[in-house]
Amino acid sequence: MIKLAGPVSKYCQQLALIVSLALGPTTLANATPAADPLVFQRQQQGQSVALSYAWQDQHQRPQQLTLNYDKRLLFDSFRDFRGYQKQRANREVKARLARYIREHQWHNVQVKLTPQQRAIRLLPTRANDNSPETQQRLMQLAQVQQEIYNQYLRDNYYSRIHTPAEGSLIKPDHIRIARDSMSIIKPIADSFRQQLGNNSQREYLNSIAYFIQSIPYRSLEADADSRGDGFNPPARLLYENQGDCDSKATLMLALIQELMPSIKAGIVYIPNHAFIAVSVSTRKDDQTIEHNGRKLVLIDPTGPAHLPLGSVSDSTLNAIHSQQYQLDMATSGL
Repeated sequence: MIKLAGPVSKYCQQLALIVSLALGPTTLANATPAADPLVFQRQQQGQSVALSYAWQDQHQRPQQLTLNYDKRLLFDSFRDFRGYQKQRANREVKARLARYIREHQWHNVQVKLTPQQRAIRLLPTRANDNSPETQQRLMQLAQVQQEIYNQYLRDNYYSRIHTPAEGSLIKPDHIRIARDSMSIIKPIADSFRQQLGNNSQREYLNSIAYFIQSIPYRSLEADADSRGDGFNPPARLLYENQGDCDSKATLMLALIQELMPSIKAGIVYIPNHAFIAVSVSTRKDDQTIEHNGRKLVLIDPTGPAHLPLGSVSDSTLNAIHSQQYQLDMATSGL
């Protein structure tokens, strides 16, 4: 049994986690054979929630993972996260701009929302007021609006993405969420490390991917302004035992960073899909992308297909070959 200690992230604030992973030949007699996909059980007793997972790994060996959470702290760990919605963002930015105007006593300018709340309008208080002072304040207010909006994105764990096919969108900041979820990731990573020992990086990556691929898939939802409305941060994914491609990629990225910090890794975005790219030694048949003159090997933890490191679907490969992707690296300097 491994007891969680150390600082806690936004998504796992004050999360008390005890995790045990029954793996390896010495524990197979006690392991529950898992069908494909993963078998999941959730039990609540008092203030505790027990999450149990059983699956078969890439070598068809039965594995088990059991997580025990404090219920209140588990639920608090992801309560505040919501998918991006343009109207909600505009309402918040508009309120902060109005407060800024009041604090500066700028009586000659105002801020309004359009009827559908799809845009913010900065206007003179009096129609046809083209005075230099009013115009200067409107220009300054436009700069403040952008600063407030950028801060809103940071505060709520959102980031921008631009892909050739989808244009500019707002998405969950998967890189930051992975980084700030380490408090719940570390015990799981420690258990994989204990079982896998000195195995190769490929064995680690395939073992992690196989587990995540076994978790039921929930399709990604999106609108015209954002992607990832169905995103689950790692704590929520584990509790609900489901996640879309963005959610699973975030969980895998966090595990990679904890288990193999020397590996440079990132998330690759194509239309309606996301997966992982890692800086490991390549093999002849590996599917790769290039970043700063270096090949990164692709791995897709989405499932339900159990694709090993270096293999992706034909549709994913077509998007890569047609340059319809965007790479967001978790580690700088690569």
